[in-house]
Amino acid sequence: MKNKLASIFNPELSNFSLDARSLSLFRIALGLVVLFDIMTFLPHIDIFYSNEGILPTYSYRYRHWYDASLHALSGARAAQIILFVIHGIAAVALTLGVFPRPAVILNLVLLLSVHHRIPAVLNGGDHLLGLLLFWSIFLPLDADFTLFKKKNAVQKIPEQVLGLSTFAFC
Repeated sequence: MKNKLASIFNPELSNFSLDARSLSLFRIALGLVVLFDIMTFLPHIDIFYSNEGILPTYSYRYRHWYDASLHALSGARAAQIILFVIHGIAAVALTLGVFPRPAVILNLVLLLSVHHRIPAVLNGGDHLLGLLLFWSIFLPLDADFTLFKKKNAVQKIPEQVLGLSTFAFC
């Protein structure tokens, strides 16, 4: 009984604690997966996202406020390319560890925008990627392997991270 209580309150012994360095490696892998996902959508910009495709913006309707899409604001090919370039820059920033929390939030917003523009082409992996980005907002992804480290600020991140976000992530 004492060992079970100790594992609940001691982050190093808990089943739901995560190593901070492994979270940094996860951040890099997540950024690369988002980049790969963007690259898979790029050849299909004209078909799925422009007004010349199968769902022009004038026929796009969303039922709820949370179904809105930035990609539905304009059906011009140039506007879609700009949004995908911004998404790519945010994914590179996530991979390199440059402002990881804002990069995760921007990646999540743009990924949901892509998903809500034409949901008929999604699969379970797309939804899983969205969930991983959502729970990554609450994790300390900047513990190690970042391109820019704060020189004067001493950032004390424990080796093991335990919390509601790690529980949900696991």
